[in-house]
Amino acid sequence: MDLKCSYSGCHKEVVWQCTCLEKFIFCEVHVRNHSRIKKCLAENIRNIYIDSLAKQYQNALSHVESDYIKLAQEMIAEVNSCLRENICFLKKRKKEVNDLILNEHIDQAETIVNWSNTLNILQRERKSYYLSLRELLCIDNSFIKTVTDTEKLEDDLKKIRKDFEESLNKINSLENELKNSYKLNQKISKEFELEYEFEKNKLNQEKKYLEEQNSMFRKDLEELKKKLSLEVKVDAKDEDMPSNMIEASDLAIKIDKCIESLCYGDMTNRVDALKLINDLIINNFEEYKKEFQKKANNLADALTKVIIITFDKPVVEIPLRFAKYLLNVVNNVCFKKTIMRELNETSLFSLAEQILIRLLTDNLEKVGEKGEGEILQKTLNGTALRVLEFSHPTRIFIVLIRLMAKYKNDASLQKMTGLIINCLLKLTKIMNGLIHQIEIDKLLLVMHEYLSGCKFDGIDDRGSKAIKAILTEVVKLQGPTIWTSYEEIRKHSVPDVHMEKWITEILNSSTHGPSALISPRSKPINIISNIFSIIKHDYTKGFTRLMEHFTANPTVDYTSYISTLPIELQQKVREDLEVNKVSN
Repeated sequence: MDLKCSYSGCHKEVVWQCTCLEKFIFCEVHVRNHSRIKKCLAENIRNIYIDSLAKQYQNALSHVESDYIKLAQEMIAEVNSCLRENICFLKKRKKEVNDLILNEHIDQAETIVNWSNTLNILQRERKSYYLSLRELLCIDNSFIKTVTDTEKLEDDLKKIRKDFEESLNKINSLENELKNSYKLNQKISKEFELEYEFEKNKLNQEKKYLEEQNSMFRKDLEELKKKLSLEVKVDAKDEDMPSNMIEASDLAIKIDKCIESLCYGDMTNRVDALKLINDLIINNFEEYKKEFQKKANNLADALTKVIIITFDKPVVEIPLRFAKYLLNVVNNVCFKKTIMRELNETSLFSLAEQILIRLLTDNLEKVGEKGEGEILQKTLNGTALRVLEFSHPTRIFIVLIRLMAKYKNDASLQKMTGLIINCLLKLTKIMNGLIHQIEIDKLLLVMHEYLSGCKFDGIDDRGSKAIKAILTEVVKLQGPTIWTSYEEIRKHSVPDVHMEKWITEILNSSTHGPSALISPRSKPINIISNIFSIIKHDYTKGFTRLMEHFTANPTVDYTSYISTLPIELQQKVREDLEVNKVSN
């Protein structure tokens, strides 16, 4: 229905319709003009106009409705199509699985099953899909916005909850860390105070030890000066000197030059020096034994230095031929008891330490194309055994215990402690044959120092157990006379915590009581050991008892006991014994 004013060019609202045959429609203005001219009546059609206008606009919405239905049908058709395709695909997969099972291709069938388990159809992003669907189909913008804002708020809320929980956990964790840190700081503070006191005492002990060493070195220097002055006098009388003395003097100079070449020479000089030393050790040792005794410590220090220079590098860079010859010479030197017995604690410590460290060299046995690495390891092993066998028993025990103290907490050489303990236990097994040569008071003292160093580690470590095993053997062999040697520990600046208790337990553990630990056969031996222990501290009293024992036992040989005394006392005891034997 055309609802425009019949008057040409008028666009005003149509309100009236005339009763003419043409049924013209007019606005308020033009209807009066028409009625006056045509003499017709007019009927109000405002309601009809409004209904027509509403239908006109509703038609536009009907088109939208039609389009919406069409779009929904297309979406439904697409979903149905996807459903049918998926069902067909799954049927094919089922058939494929059936064929694979029949053909015993279980692995391929499992692959398909695993693929299906990873699809997680119901766990896919359904919210995102629903939102996309609403954005595509919905025409109420406010509803879309509300849904979107709601979902966004839900996501934000989840994120806030998650962040809150994480923050809460972090705060709790920080509180726990703070509490633990406070406790740890208190513990460290207490330990630091204890350790400070311990280190202070330890430094005082070392200072005392170094002062003693310094005193010994001064004495050695004085003796050396006297010897040099004698040599100068001898040089002045070279014309009258016997040929064998001239040869000995020349040999001493040669040995000194060899030692100097080992310490400061190049590879060629070191090889020549090693050849000369090896030749003298093998072919002329008995003839020049005294010269080697005098130079024993210097020679050991030089060989130790060459071992460090040779092996202190990556295993593949070790000069194998030289290393093999060097270790062979070191082994020959260590085979000579005369030399090894002369080594002081410092030289023996350095030499033993290097031999044990090189025994633990990673993959040493694998180097070389002709089994050189295995030869090196076997030589080192043999040398270690020679050091244990021929070194002075007191000194080797002291050196090994001090090495054990040095390496007990060293993470870089974790096997070192075990190797040292094996060496100590090997010596402990033959303690019965060594006990006469050991200065018991010194051994007990170094054992006490080791246990004092375990203040923060406890006494359940392997080292402390080894110390107790050594002490057990010593106490069994010494019996109650062990208390004489124990007096040195009572004088120590660090109080004893374990040794006295252990000694008492070992003595009381005998089923026949402490006295049973000294059998008739071993009793004289323990009496003599006790006498020589007294000599170390009170020479006059101890020597008086020794002469009383000698008078009662004139056939006893005191040689092995004299060797347990400090060097300065050994000669004095020998001379006084000879004088008393002659006078008797």
